[in-house]
Amino acid sequence: MLNSSPVNRTMERGAVHSNRPDLPPVDYAPPELPSVDYNRLPVPGNVIGKGGNAVVYEDAEDATKVLKMFTASQSNEEVTNEVRCFNQYYGAGSAEKIYGDNGDIIGIRMDKINGESLLNISSLPAQAEHAIYDMFDRLEQKGILFIDTTETNVLYDRTRNEFNPIDISSYNISERSWSENQIMQSYHGGKQDLISVVLSKI
Repeated sequence: MLNSSPVNRTMERGAVHSNRPDLPPVDYAPPELPSVDYNRLPVPGNVIGKGGNAVVYEDAEDATKVLKMFTASQSNEEVTNEVRCFNQYYGAGSAEKIYGDNGDIIGIRMDKINGESLLNISSLPAQAEHAIYDMFDRLEQKGILFIDTTETNVLYDRTRNEFNPIDISSYNISERSWSENQIMQSYHGGKQDLISVVLSKI
């Protein structure tokens, strides 16, 4: 018989035997995964802070996170800068953008940072002077020239004697509308203002 395989003829006679053990049947169906709604918005909890363009809430679904929800429109560039700086300072994944149903950026989900707002502190211990210099050293080592150095944007952790920035954005020395000298003058002016506030509370 033309084009007839010897193997096929043998199988027809029932003469093929295998020494391999029988294997259990395999279920090739993909495993069922829990459904995830990637468009679901985060759930705000209690209000823990307010600013000129945002309200900060606890994350009702994760006690280690907070939700900064914008009350005024923010440019993508501004939010991207803030998220990038927060991740640079506190580590990758510590902040991410929150998008609304229409794709607009409506907030930032970020790690909850320990401490009390410097604005609400009337007196500081002597060692806080060293701590504020340390904060600026850490920022500069990570390439961040802290812009908004107001009392509301810095928390003081008394237990660790540590200042922690919470609303972080950075000057861009490649900005063409300003000279590098102008940028550095503005940065050092804001830095000295915040240091002076800390020293006045010691």
